[in-house]
Amino acid sequence: MFAGLISKGQPVSAWGSPDKILDALAPYSLDRPRDVWATERQMLVQVATRTGSTSADICRHSESGVAVAFWGRLDNRPDLIAQLDAADKASDDELIALAWLKWGEHSPEKLVGDFAFAIASPKTGVVFLARDVMGVKPLFYRGDEHGFFFANSAAAFKPLRLGTLTPSREWMARFMLGIS
Repeated sequence: MFAGLISKGQPVSAWGSPDKILDALAPYSLDRPRDVWATERQMLVQVATRTGSTSADICRHSESGVAVAFWGRLDNRPDLIAQLDAADKASDDELIALAWLKWGEHSPEKLVGDFAFAIASPKTGVVFLARDVMGVKPLFYRGDEHGFFFANSAAAFKPLRLGTLTPSREWMARFMLGIS
C-alpha cells in the first residue's frame, strides 16, 4: 500500500507524520516493513501488506533519482524486460521506473496487469500517478491550494493535518447513476 504528496508551499511535514500515514494504510500490520522517500516538497510512503505489495521498498532509480511506489503486479514482464533491456530479475517497480524513463506519460499504455503506482522525480518536481486500465487497484487523491495528496487507500487521508475531507456529492450522484 502506498501514499504520497506534493506540497506547494509548506514542507511535507506540515501535512502529517509519515508514520501516521503508514499506520493508517496498514492499521493491523504495524510490524510490517515500511519505507519513506521524501524531498522538501514531495513524499512517498509504502508498507508491505498481505493483500498487496509484498515489498515495502520504494524503488529508487540510481541514475535519474526517480522514485516509484507500487501496488499490484505486471503480467507482461517478459515483453517489458525485452523492450526496456532490463535484467531478468528486475522487480515490477524497477520495470515501471525504466518504462517511465523510456516512454514517460505513455508508459501506462505499455503495462498489462492489476496495479496502481506513483512516480516522483526530484529533479523535475513531477509526480505521475497511474493505475491499470480496468481500475482494479484503487487510487484516491485530493488537491487544494496547499498541494496534492494521493493514496491507494482512502484510510491514508485520515491523519492529514490540512483541512477536512468532504465527499463530493456530485461525484457520488454520478457514481450511483453509473456515469462517473
